[in-house]
Amino acid sequence: MPVRREHFALLVAAGALAFGLVAVTRTHGALALAWAVVFGATTGLVVAIDLRERRIPNLVTYNGTLIAIVVAALLGGIPAALSALGGAFAAGAVTTGLVVLGRGGLGLGDAKFSAFAGAFLGLGGVPAYLAISLIAGAVIALGLLATGRGRRSTFAFGPALAVGVLSALFLKGAVLT
Repeated sequence: MPVRREHFALLVAAGALAFGLVAVTRTHGALALAWAVVFGATTGLVVAIDLRERRIPNLVTYNGTLIAIVVAALLGGIPAALSALGGAFAAGAVTTGLVVLGRGGLGLGDAKFSAFAGAFLGLGGVPAYLAISLIAGAVIALGLLATGRGRRSTFAFGPALAVGVLSALFLKGAVLT
């Protein structure tokens, strides 16, 4: 079901609110909280675009990953920057492997968004992010099968990735916590 244009702003705002509310309990400092809200808004935008167009734009993922690493360095120093860099690499590499092995089940946009999420969460949050994202994706797939869609049906995986990153933020915190 495509996302209507007027619902974009709602999804972006919902993402910002969700991440802001979770980050209040997990984040120390106003700047880290503001960064979590910006990340949430960006995640809401990614979900809206993925639902509408079945793609995740490079403009968001490439720039977002770079910005996440820079923000981690500015707010948390070298250790946070290294964790953000490691998280980006780990999440991106694992998801890229799934893209290659999955024969079209996931796209490279999903892998690039995972690198962005990994940079935001840091290396310690990546295992929870990946596990929860895959479980969320499996639940969506089972729901599609239950509603009569065939095994060859496809769906936007961005919402499952958003569930994964929000859950990992709640469970593990971001690189800046």
